[in-house]
Amino acid sequence: MPKNVVVAVVLGAIISSSLSACAVSTDAETQRAHLASSTIDELLTPGHPVMVIERGDRVQLCLGGVLQSIPPGCADGIDLVGWDWDTVPSGYDEVGDTRWGEYLVTGTYDDAAHTFTVASVSEGVDAASLDSASDVLMFSTPCAEPVNGWQIIDEPRATLETLNAAAEVASQIEGYAVTWVDNALIPPAPENTDAEDDLHHYAVYAGRSILNVAVRSDVAAAETRLREVWGGALCVVNADHTAAELDALVQKVVQEYHGTVVSDAMKGAVYLSVPYDRDGALQQELNDRYGEGRIVVQSALEPV
Repeated sequence: MPKNVVVAVVLGAIISSSLSACAVSTDAETQRAHLASSTIDELLTPGHPVMVIERGDRVQLCLGGVLQSIPPGCADGIDLVGWDWDTVPSGYDEVGDTRWGEYLVTGTYDDAAHTFTVASVSEGVDAASLDSASDVLMFSTPCAEPVNGWQIIDEPRATLETLNAAAEVASQIEGYAVTWVDNALIPPAPENTDAEDDLHHYAVYAGRSILNVAVRSDVAAAETRLREVWGGALCVVNADHTAAELDALVQKVVQEYHGTVVSDAMKGAVYLSVPYDRDGALQQELNDRYGEGRIVVQSALEPV
C-alpha cells in the first residue's frame, strides 16, 4: 500500500485517512482461477525494494505488506526459492531465528506453486521518496481558497480537541464519505525533533488545520453542523459514494479474491494488490464487473 504523509491528527486523535488498510484475503485458489495462466514463467521484478523475511526454514517475499513488529512478519508473502543471505547487498537485521531486509529482487514467478525463484538481488530505489510528492497532493484541499484566505473563524473552537470533535460529528452525518486534514497552514516543526515533539508541535498548531469532509448529501447542511464545533478552516464537498458503501465493496473483494485490499475513501476506489496480473486479465474482469477505476489491481511484480 502507498505511504502517507502525516496528517494533523495527533496525540491519539482519530480522523479517517485517505488510505485505510482493510484486509488480506486468504483464498488463494479463487484468485489463481482469475489469472490468465496456471503458471507464469517470465522474468519479473518488484518495482521497488520489498521486505524479505526468513523465519525458521521459510523465506518469503512480502508483496502484500509487512506486519509492524520486531521481528516483522509478512501479511501476505510468497515463498522464495534460491535465496542466499550471504550474497545480499546492505546486509540484514536478525532477531532470534528471524532475518529480514529490503531488496529489489528479480526472478521468475510460478503462480501455481506460489513461489518466486531468485535470479538477482540489488538495493534499488526507496519507494518512499517516490511517493512523497503524490502524498502531499492527496491530502490537499479541493475547495477554492476564500477571498481573504483560509482563516480561523472562532479561536476557542479551533483546537485539537474541537478538531477531533468535528471529525466525530462528520462521521455521523448522513451520506458521510471521508474526512482528512490539510496541514498546509501549519508551520513546519523545528529540525531534529523526535516523534513525540513532532506530535506536540502539530497539536499546538491544530487550529490552523484545514478540515476537509466529503459527503453524499446536502453540503450546506453538513457545513452548518460542523460549524457548531469547529472554528478553523473548513472545506465540505460532494462525494459519489459513502463510507458504508465503500466498506461493503471492500468486504466483497476480500471474500472473492486473494490479495491485500485497501480502500481510498477520497477517490471511492478499492485497491487489490496481487503478486502478478498477467496481461491485465484480472483488471479487465473487475472493470467489467464494477466499472473502470472502481477496483484497481496493483500487480506487485512487473516485467523486466
